[in-house]
Amino acid sequence: MKTNIQAVQLFFVIAILLLPGLSRAEATNARPVVVEVKFQNGKASYEIESRSVRSELFLEALGVIIRRRGREARVIVIVDSRNPISTLDNARGIVSKVGFSEVHYFVMSAETQRMAEITLDHPAVPYSLNPETAPQRRATRQ
Repeated sequence: MKTNIQAVQLFFVIAILLLPGLSRAEATNARPVVVEVKFQNGKASYEIESRSVRSELFLEALGVIIRRRGREARVIVIVDSRNPISTLDNARGIVSKVGFSEVHYFVMSAETQRMAEITLDHPAVPYSLNPETAPQRRATRQ
């Protein structure tokens, strides 16, 4: 019974995401895919294109979008700052797994309604109270 309910939920997510009906060429050059990771009732909740998506269907919903709009579609991921940092990492992992090539991450303050872009293209560094910054690491490699 649970499998049938999940199948029906996935069907509705796919149907809703396909309603706009943009061709791949139009969509690639059009507005970005906006993914919001909101903080509601003490936990993360997901929206894609302003439509609520259950967390267990997040990967599948993004899969529908990449098939529809292509991996070149620009993706904007906005994470509410009240979420734990691991939420950003989880969202990044899922979006990366789907395979979009142009993804930009932002953290948004619900208090100020302002956001800042976060770059996640640097390798992890060992824990330190005085870590090397990206420019310092680049300088030592040259």
